[in-house]
Amino acid sequence: MSALHESSLVHHNGTSAGEVADLLSNHAALVTEGEDGSYTVFFKEPFEELPPRKRVATALFLQRVRAELESESAWLTPSELTQWLDLPMGVVYPALRHLERQSVVENRNGLYRIPGTEFSKLKRVLRE
Repeated sequence: MSALHESSLVHHNGTSAGEVADLLSNHAALVTEGEDGSYTVFFKEPFEELPPRKRVATALFLQRVRAELESESAWLTPSELTQWLDLPMGVVYPALRHLERQSVVENRNGLYRIPGTEFSKLKRVLRE
């Protein structure tokens, strides 16, 4: 996940995107594709074995990093997450609510993202 290590995102307590990337390296990769420098997410086989909460958190984290690297939106809708993760809405919504209660994700009118200030909380969730 070398592209993740290129990110300058750092939590105020010093937790970096690279530290979170290390936790995710067996589950997903963010690689540069094409001449335009865009990034694509590849989920590795062990990703499917993660609980839905961790899959949703991982996807939101990867989108957060892609947003920084490509200047696109860090926010995703539950519908976008269901399509990206191939999970039913009845699985994605409870995972989002759980992550929101833990202050790992923020919700703005039905759009969700991992705030850059919450990487330490995200690390805790991924280690559970």
